[in-house]
Amino acid sequence: MKLFNSFIDNKDKGDIGIVKFDELTIQNLKANKNLQWLDENMWENIDKAKPDGYYLVGTPNEMTKTRIERVGNTFKGKSDIYIICVPVERIESDVQKEPKEFWNYPGFIFGRIIPVHKQSGEQLQSIEGMSGGLVFSVEIENIKKSGTSGIRYRLFGIQSSWLPESKIIRATPIEKIVGYLEQNVDKLN
Repeated sequence: MKLFNSFIDNKDKGDIGIVKFDELTIQNLKANKNLQWLDENMWENIDKAKPDGYYLVGTPNEMTKTRIERVGNTFKGKSDIYIICVPVERIESDVQKEPKEFWNYPGFIFGRIIPVHKQSGEQLQSIEGMSGGLVFSVEIENIKKSGTSGIRYRLFGIQSSWLPESKIIRATPIEKIVGYLEQNVDKLN
């Protein structure tokens, strides 16, 4: 893998990290039947969305266990990783609040983490490690013609920063990321 660019605390582009996989890794990912690929339907027309709620998806450090053991002259490691969906209540930016540099990102997504419990029953203490996680909106749909209902997920952004003491996140809107990628796709090949 090769990291091409990273823009940290750039108010125009956001906090973006771009990784380009080698061809073998791409083929292995494509062959995995358990993966669902995101396509443009997940982020197009986001301005018309009427979300019923939001979720941050990722892997918090406190739910990751890594064990390393020595086997002869080598070390082997094993990790248990849990991907979770953390409910988020969307809030408005308030540039009057401290720290002002956190809030001064016009057009970015801000949200308060809603308390969530782990399988053990304990409350999740921190979302540390979830930076770069996807922020999805959820819309409960009722399709009148067919009489069916369902859930629509949209990719709203990428979590890029948070205030641990108040459990508030900031996410880079997906349109900023897609816009950057569209303008720079030639540089990524």
